[in-house]
Amino acid sequence: MTFEGLAPSGGATPPVTPYSEDGFVLTSVSSNNAIFSSSIGLNEAGFSTDYFAWDFTMAAPQITISEADDAVFDLKNLEIGESGTDGPIAGTDLTIAGFFDGGGSISMDYLNVTAATIVSPVGFENLISLTIMSANGDAGIDNIAFNVVPAPGVMALLGIGLITAGRRRRRE
Repeated sequence: MTFEGLAPSGGATPPVTPYSEDGFVLTSVSSNNAIFSSSIGLNEAGFSTDYFAWDFTMAAPQITISEADDAVFDLKNLEIGESGTDGPIAGTDLTIAGFFDGGGSISMDYLNVTAATIVSPVGFENLISLTIMSANGDAGIDNIAFNVVPAPGVMALLGIGLITAGRRRRRE
C-alpha cells in the first residue's frame, strides 16, 4: 500500500476508510483520517511520498489492515512516523499487532517515533489481520509491503501439476 496519487498537491483527501489497494483493505473506526500529500506543511516526519495518517484523539486511535479475500499474508515492512497533524512534532508511541491464522497474535512497540522510519517487524507471518495503534500522537504510515501466502490447496495443486509434468516427460 503506497497511497500514491490520491492527495492533491499540498493537501489531503477527505476521510478515506475503508481504503483498498493491491488486494488489501485498511479500515478505521474513526473518520479522523486522510491521505496526505508529502508536500503538505503538516509532514514534519518527512514522508517522501503521499501517506495515510490518523488522529490519536479519536475514540479508537487505530487502523486495521486485512487482505480483501481473507487470504493469509506476511508483513515485510512499512514506513511509520508521527504525522504532525496535531501540531508540532513531539513523537508518538505506536504498537503494531498481527493476528495469526489459526489464533494467537504478535505485537511490537515503537516508542517516541518522530521521523518517517522504515521498519521490518520480525515474526509477522501467516497473518489474517494487522492493527496499528497510536498511544499519544498522530500517526502516519506509508509504503506497506506484504506477501500473500498461497493457500494449502493451491500448493497441493501446484505439486500435483509438477509431478504429472515430470511423469509425462519421463514417458517421452
